[in-house]
Formats: sequence, C-alpha cells, structure tokens
Amino acid sequence: MDCVYQMVKSQETDEEFYECKISSDEVVENSEAEFSIRYENHLQGKSNEDVQAIKVGANPDFYVIPLNFGAVFKNIIQISITYTKITKITSENLKFFPKLIYLDLCCNEIRAIEKNLFENNPDLETIDLNSNQINKIDKEAFTGLRKLRFLDLRENVIEADHATTRNEVVKMLENLN
Repeated sequence: MDCVYQMVKSQETDEEFYECKISSDEVVENSEAEFSIRYENHLQGKSNEDVQAIKVGANPDFYVIPLNFGAVFKNIIQISITYTKITKITSENLKFFPKLIYLDLCCNEIRAIEKNLFENNPDLETIDLNSNQINKIDKEAFTGLRKLRFLDLRENVIEADHATTRNEVVKMLENLN
C-alpha cells in the first residue's frame, strides 16, 4: 500500500491536519495480515507521528480495515474509508484509534453495527454510515459516545422485524447525554 501524504483542511472546522491517502493494488481481505505501508514520502519535517487522518476511497479490492493501521499511525483523529467492499467493522478494527473524532464509512457494504462497536473511541463526534447494507444495529452499539453530534444512517436496509428500529436508535442516542 502506498500513502500519498498531504495537508488537508477539515470540512467542519477549517483546521488543517496531516493525511495519509492510501492507494493499493493489492487485495485487502484479512484484517490480521500485516500490510506493508510504504510511508517514506512524508512531507518535509513530517513523520508517521504527525499523521492524523487516513483516507481510502473507491477501492474495490479493499474488504477489511487492516489492524496494523493503528500500529503505524498512532495519532489518528479522522478515518475515511468509502466506496470499498468492507462488509464488517468490529471494535477490534477501531481499538487502535482512541483519539478518533470523525469516522466516515459511507458507501461500503457494512451489514451490522455490533454491541459496543465504539467502546475504544469515546471522543467520536461524527459517524457516517450512509449507503451501506446495514440491517442490524445492536441496542448497545453507541454506548459511551457522549460527544457524538452527528450520525448518518440514511440509505440502509434496517428492517424493524430483524433489527433496531429508527425510533429505538433515536432513543439510544438520547440516552447518551
């Protein structure tokens, strides 16, 4: 996997941060596999410790979030993985990002939101899960997210007889604060 490093401006705050935009020509199917990330092309004066954002977009060969992302980049506050083939996200995938504030996983193929998914990400303010295939949301999926301000679940296939209803999601979120 290759990183293209750049300074980007936050759409929400106009704050600048250092981003690794990942491109890959390899199939990413096993989250536990050690993926080598070529990261020698940092901007002058920058290193892995300065990277605050990971971006993966429009990659049909990307099926999971590699666990070693967190080992390489320890100060991530923003993750954007969109238009990939990811079908599942677990707390194991997110545990290495305790400073995470913004998570964009729109336009993937995620099918469920598991119990305590964000237990290691208490500072999350924005979660975008728009346009996935979510049909199940555990009643304790958002437990501990006291700072959550925005959650987008539009364009999913949540079925009342199979999953948490929209009203139940609203009640879960109301109970956070």
